[in-house]
Amino acid sequence: MPVHYRYDEAERRLYTRCEGEVKLTEVISHFRELTGITRLHPDSDVLLDLTFQTNLPRHENIDSAANVLEEIHHLVQLGRCAVVAPTQLATEIGRRFQAVTWPLYSGLRLFDNSADATAWLNN
Repeated sequence: MPVHYRYDEAERRLYTRCEGEVKLTEVISHFRELTGITRLHPDSDVLLDLTFQTNLPRHENIDSAANVLEEIHHLVQLGRCAVVAPTQLATEIGRRFQAVTWPLYSGLRLFDNSADATAWLNN
């Protein structure tokens, strides 16, 4: 599956990485899988790494994914989201994601690298 994640309970941080060609069904499956993580604390932050994603999703697919995230928001209440987007493609994906999902996070920013994203989440 091109969407990989791990949850660090001590940091209250969800690390998610998209690799290769990511399909809408895989993103939706990932969001639904999050509802089953019983140790996921409310307001956990997300570090979303788009560095290795190779396809640009259609606008309607990002909208659909955002709708699913909104549907599960009462079960999975996330804090801030730092999006790692070092390439032009990743930046475009990140901006589209940011445009439709920002109300679901207490803050959402794009970064060129993981170190800056992590530093922002650590503050």
